[in-house]
Amino acid sequence: MLEERVPGVATLDAASLAAATADAYRRLARGLDRGDARHAVRFWNFIPGILEPLGDGLDRYRAFNRGRHAAFLDRFPAPTATSWAIPTASGVGVAGDALEIFALACGSPGRAVENPRQRPAYRYSSRYGPVSPAFARATAVETRDGLLLLVGGTASVRGEDSVHPGDLDAQLEETFENLEEVLRSAVRACGVGALRYADLRVHVPRAEDAAEAGRATAARYPGLDALEVVLADLCRGDLLVEIEGLARLDKA
Repeated sequence: MLEERVPGVATLDAASLAAATADAYRRLARGLDRGDARHAVRFWNFIPGILEPLGDGLDRYRAFNRGRHAAFLDRFPAPTATSWAIPTASGVGVAGDALEIFALACGSPGRAVENPRQRPAYRYSSRYGPVSPAFARATAVETRDGLLLLVGGTASVRGEDSVHPGDLDAQLEETFENLEEVLRSAVRACGVGALRYADLRVHVPRAEDAAEAGRATAARYPGLDALEVVLADLCRGDLLVEIEGLARLDKA
């Protein structure tokens, strides 16, 4: 696991934040190149004031996306009309003023997995910023213990649109369906048996939703090894929940 920390993000304008983000990702790339595990398979991004407006229609998340996208074009082959072999990721708000990026790496590259119910994030229209978010819905990784599926931040998004605004229960059901579709897509892409979720982390921006989001997730996935509910702002103001996690081969 590698980490980059960019202090003082709260004082940066959009252009400076994009440049600082790109520099941080390029430093991570150089760190990967120095080690045995050279292939990033999962990123976690913690962005202070993630929805704070920075002018010209940009919030801090969209400015961050500019920098990440630029750095990924250096690292990964340019996207085609249908795919881009980039790792999965999550991006949520965090207290303080430092951008923190964590990268999980392996000795061999993972396999990007998309969700047919959703438009690939890197193909979002300009409604979500001048540069699209750069992440796959999930990454499949072969390990000595079998296939692992690393699933990035998943929410109540159909196509590229947020759905069920203001309705936590409906957003949870939509999110669960997206999580299930990612599993089905990975099974088809990798030619493996059934997958099951082992660990899930639930992010909610409103404290009053934490108990219900945790209860609903535990009821939907009763066999989890670990379940965590975290209070965090999300990348869209109309989203009430986002779930990320890890799935394994179901050996039952």
